[in-house]
Amino acid sequence: MTATISHTNPPADALEHLLDVTLKLAGPFELMAMLEEVIEAGKTALNVEKIHLWMHDPDTLELVLRMPAGAERVRLPVDRGLIGECARTREIINVPDCYADSRFSPELDERTGYRSNNMLVLPLVGHAETLVGVLQLLNDRDGVFDDNDQRIAAYMAAQCATALQRAQMSDAMVTSARLKEDVSVAREVQMSTVPQKMPTVKGYDLFGTFLPADETGGDTFDIVTLDDGRLFVCMGDATGHGIGPALPATQMQAMFRLALRLGTDLDSAFMHVNNQLTEDLSDDRFVTAFVGLLDPNDHNMYFHSGGQGPILHFRGASRSWD
Repeated sequence: MTATISHTNPPADALEHLLDVTLKLAGPFELMAMLEEVIEAGKTALNVEKIHLWMHDPDTLELVLRMPAGAERVRLPVDRGLIGECARTREIINVPDCYADSRFSPELDERTGYRSNNMLVLPLVGHAETLVGVLQLLNDRDGVFDDNDQRIAAYMAAQCATALQRAQMSDAMVTSARLKEDVSVAREVQMSTVPQKMPTVKGYDLFGTFLPADETGGDTFDIVTLDDGRLFVCMGDATGHGIGPALPATQMQAMFRLALRLGTDLDSAFMHVNNQLTEDLSDDRFVTAFVGLLDPNDHNMYFHSGGQGPILHFRGASRSWD
């Protein structure tokens, strides 16, 4: 005698509600609240016990459980279980008996005490075939998942993928705008620390310019007349490019200015600034600098060159180099 399993079609009103909810994704929405509404509508339309939404983390190659709301933030490698296989193959997987399938990983069941009898897993694929996550349907109350269930679930998965990727793109745009603003402020701060006008020193023509490759950079220079008439000259370079190196370069310049304004001799200032930077910077970061004091009366320059290349002295009259 053969048993026949009947599988009823979803109620029309449940399908209509699912359609109405997914159509809302075209307008403004709060992501997690909208996904929760979609999942609840999907559970009713498909008559399933649970629907889990896993988001793909491309940096760690893991799937992170995001729905249902309030669930433990479980992370699973993409090389594990049916969920991981769905993520890797980008194909729908329909399993009528989870524990009879060798690909099934009971890890989550063991952690929660829940038993997964049957499962339908669908990839969430966004624009340009980007993997966004995985939609996992558990325990069809009508028996096992059939082709009709797959069609409805595939529609729901497509809408969830669109919503997730749209939210990710919006977040990326906001982050980019904030970063651009931060970089703009950093550039303004750094440019304000370099001389806007060269000091006037009898017998000398002075020139300096700063053109970073990025919005900000690790290079800096300074030319300033001290109270005793001597000229402080500084050229520095911090490792790397962008905002990060700009900070220690500016810090170094400011510390030298302050030390010399307070009457500290160049040897002591050089030693203290170097020691402070050693404490502040990580082992893979450093700053090189040429710092000198020029006496315009006797035309002698006393300087330290920490990590800078060989110093060249060009004599204008003879057009020769020392």
